[in-house]
Amino acid sequence: MFWYCIRAGLELNRGPWENHVEYLRSIPIEPDFLHNDVGLGVQQPEQYLKLLELYKSLTPHLLPKDPDRPFNQPVLCHPDLTPGNIFHTIIQPQFLAAGYPYPFENPNEKIPLNLNEPKLPENFESLPAEEQAASRDLHRRRLLLFIYYIFKGHPNQPHLTALQDPLLLGRRMLVDRAGRQWEGNLVTLKGALVRTAQFWEHLPDVDESTTMSNEFTETEDTWLKMTFAVDFWRQRVCNMTEEGWVRNEDYDEVKKKLEDLKEEIWMQCAGDEEDEFAFRTGWPFRDREEID
Repeated sequence: MFWYCIRAGLELNRGPWENHVEYLRSIPIEPDFLHNDVGLGVQQPEQYLKLLELYKSLTPHLLPKDPDRPFNQPVLCHPDLTPGNIFHTIIQPQFLAAGYPYPFENPNEKIPLNLNEPKLPENFESLPAEEQAASRDLHRRRLLLFIYYIFKGHPNQPHLTALQDPLLLGRRMLVDRAGRQWEGNLVTLKGALVRTAQFWEHLPDVDESTTMSNEFTETEDTWLKMTFAVDFWRQRVCNMTEEGWVRNEDYDEVKKKLEDLKEEIWMQCAGDEEDEFAFRTGWPFRDREEID
């Protein structure tokens, strides 16, 4: 989770690519090492390689076959745009680039149906300090979404068109999961493949002669539960990213929360030898040794 070892030295197909299918097939990073993570011991990469091969077999059907279709046109995008990171860009097909960067995601329970400028609550001045801070943060996020809607809306019709595709999220999720470095977790990619199987028949250029194997449609219950648990823990620790990134101003608070969380989980494991061993060897937020 915090450790990508010698990823920069891996032999990857970094382009240029002749078409969108070649781009999609270049995304997976094939594991060539054993990995020990999240308390389940050493995981072998063979099963994950099977999942990557299944993903590659789907790539001709994830986007329209005609490379001249608007959804296949290459665009420059910022996948993790934040105020502290405005330079990291990638080139993707228009369809896969559609969406909202994390800072501009909808913070409301429901998607707003109008473009009314958000405002602080009327009783803001009378709220306790902690509630005022929470209200300011929510207001800031709503303003970011409001501004992003305006400047990313009408002037960018191709983006709006892509957002209206009902299969957008499923296809984006599959490509994203296939491009992540393996961390011993089979469920993340397998879950995306399972979801793809559910809408497979609705993909472009898929006919009766094109079938998707059901070989990988069962998920491991243990991994699924651990994935949910780790996601929940990251949210508790100042919304830490999967790579372990947090805001600079939250760093000291994160260290304290991680220590508290670690003690809390250890207390839950205490007395059970198997759980204690899993905790010692698989604590997901432990330091990792960098290998040159």
